[in-house]
Amino acid sequence: MRILILAIVLTLSACSDSDYSGSTYCYSDGPIVSNLALAPNSALVGEGGGTILGNVTLHYRTRDDAKIIAFEYRIEDVTGLKTVYGDFRKTLKNSGDFGFAMPISTATPGMYTVRVRAVDECIVNSKWADALFEVIAAAPVAGKSGYATVALNGFLYFAGGLDEDGLVRDSLLQYDPATQRTETRAPMPEGRELAAAAAHNGIIYVFGGMAYGFAQNSVFAYDTGTDTWTAVAPMSTPIAGAYAVTVDDMIYVDGAYGLSQYDPTIDQWTDNQDGTHH
Repeated sequence: MRILILAIVLTLSACSDSDYSGSTYCYSDGPIVSNLALAPNSALVGEGGGTILGNVTLHYRTRDDAKIIAFEYRIEDVTGLKTVYGDFRKTLKNSGDFGFAMPISTATPGMYTVRVRAVDECIVNSKWADALFEVIAAAPVAGKSGYATVALNGFLYFAGGLDEDGLVRDSLLQYDPATQRTETRAPMPEGRELAAAAAHNGIIYVFGGMAYGFAQNSVFAYDTGTDTWTAVAPMSTPIAGAYAVTVDDMIYVDGAYGLSQYDPTIDQWTDNQDGTHH
């Protein structure tokens, strides 16, 4: 009798750890996810500045009154290597349709599998539901690497990078996805690979990158209206392989030493680490 009571106490204790709502005793067989759809299901390499938001829609069903508390997602390449992982917190019960947006990298061409599953309040997972996503190499960058890319006014721009011979280039290519036509624009003041790029108000900014074997702190601004480049305020720290994104009227550059903010209207930097301006 004492053993039976102890077993019941242990069972209730284990369930209470994962029973967030108090509505179930955690005997769930797990939720079900079906009819997964992804839009868009393809992108050009570098589209959206290297990352786009994919809109996921699915049908869910809970079982044994155990509510869904989250959806987990991951992206795998053809080898099954996990490239992105995250979760989306949401409480749902019964059955219905649901959707959310998830970041998808467009940095490397290839076929990827987007996987989504539900987790219920008993911490029981559904089976993975899968959808395919393809990153298509644009003609102007076939065989090249290390270039900076940014989308602006319906065009994709590819700045610098390594050519097929491994040489650092100063080229700027403008690619029209609608017509698949490529135009060569004015070259950068200097060649760069692994630079970051972002656009603001019709201007493309290229940050840092590698040149002469070293990371650089220079910033070049390209005016799409006049097809000209100018040097603007440099960064306090050289960077390579960083990311840049425009939010409202500010550009944020995430480098090896943290996040920096650039105000293109006054050509001024703010480093988040110490708040200094330069």
